[in-house]
Amino acid sequence: MNFCPHCGEKLQMDTRFCPHCGGAIHEAAPAAARPQPAASPQTHPNMTAAIYQYTTRGFSIKSLDGNRILLEKPGASFETGLFLVLLLLVFIGALIYLFLYFVFANRKSYTVTLILEPDGSVREIGDTWQVVERDRLSANRARYLGFGIFFAVLTGAALLISVIVALAPLQSGSTSSWGSSIGSAAAFFSALGVPSLGIAVFLIYQARKLKQKISAGIF
Repeated sequence: MNFCPHCGEKLQMDTRFCPHCGGAIHEAAPAAARPQPAASPQTHPNMTAAIYQYTTRGFSIKSLDGNRILLEKPGASFETGLFLVLLLLVFIGALIYLFLYFVFANRKSYTVTLILEPDGSVREIGDTWQVVERDRLSANRARYLGFGIFFAVLTGAALLISVIVALAPLQSGSTSSWGSSIGSAAAFFSALGVPSLGIAVFLIYQARKLKQKISAGIF
C-alpha cells in the first residue's frame, strides 16, 4: 500500500497519479550504492601468506604504497659487534687465567718434622715454611707474568685493529655514511688498548717484584 506524498490518500501499488488530488506519484529511487572501500593489499590471502613468510624471519613492514608493501630486516648493529668483541675478550681472558691457575697450581705435598732439642730450640727437618712460601710466590709470579703477557698482546691487537679500521675508508676511497661508525670503532679499540697496556705493565712489574723477593729469600 502506497500513500500520496501530496495529500496522503491511500493508493494502489501501481498508481502513477493520485485520483484524489491528481498529483504525480514518483517511485522512490533506489538508494545509491555506497562505494566500498578498496581492500587493503595486506588482507589479500596471497599477500598475507607472503608477509607471514617474512615477518617470521625478522622482517617488519616499513611502508605501504598502493599494492606494494616494503618490508625491512635490520642488520646487526655496530654496538652489538663491540659487545661481542668485549665478551670474547673476557672469555679468552678467563680461559687464560684458569689455565695459568691450574698449570702453576702447587700440587706438591709438604711434610716437616719438628724436634724439640734439650736446649729448648726447635729443629725443623723436611719442607720448612720457607720452602712452602717460596713455591707459593713462584706460582703467583708465573700467573702474574702469564696474564701480563696476555694483556700486552691484547694491547697490541687493539691498537693494530684501531689503525686498520681507521685506514679502511682511505683504502676504499669512500666517505659513506658509516664513516662515523668507523671512527667510533677506531676510538673504541684505541681506548681499549690504553687500560690493557696499564694492566699489562702492572702485572709484569708485580711478577718482577716477586722474582726479586724469591731471589733475596724474603718471604
